[in-house]
Amino acid sequence: MISQSSIQYGQEAAIKARLDDHKIVRKMSCAFVGEEPESTPNLKNISDEAVKNLKKGIIIRRLVNMNYPENIKKAEHLSKYGAEYRHYPVYGFTMSIIDEEKVRIELPDKEKDRILIWINNNNFAEKMQDYFDMCWKSAENLEVQKDE
Repeated sequence: MISQSSIQYGQEAAIKARLDDHKIVRKMSCAFVGEEPESTPNLKNISDEAVKNLKKGIIIRRLVNMNYPENIKKAEHLSKYGAEYRHYPVYGFTMSIIDEEKVRIELPDKEKDRILIWINNNNFAEKMQDYFDMCWKSAENLEVQKDE
């Protein structure tokens, strides 16, 4: 897990970061989610960790670009357990805000697949949470087809 602000690269680091997000969250995880590749490895493991958190009462909210099939698939699955999703035109990045304390920004990179930037600063995280909340209010509510 990341204990200070840092930068990492690559798909493996991105997968580990997503799993770590679910392991460290105590109250709430919010995220802007752009395109998710169909081939993201360990998607089931990440989903299982999210479900564990939802069952513990942790709030999971996602502003998601629903123009991408993988995003719809995840929303349908996790909504069944209480995750909240709204459609928002997110392009080119993903940003997670954990407990208003930590922010992880993920960007695509032609050379290294992905760049991950952690900013562990309460003031920054609180401002990003405020921005997320503002976008959440204006985002399009959506009813996802919950899988069985």
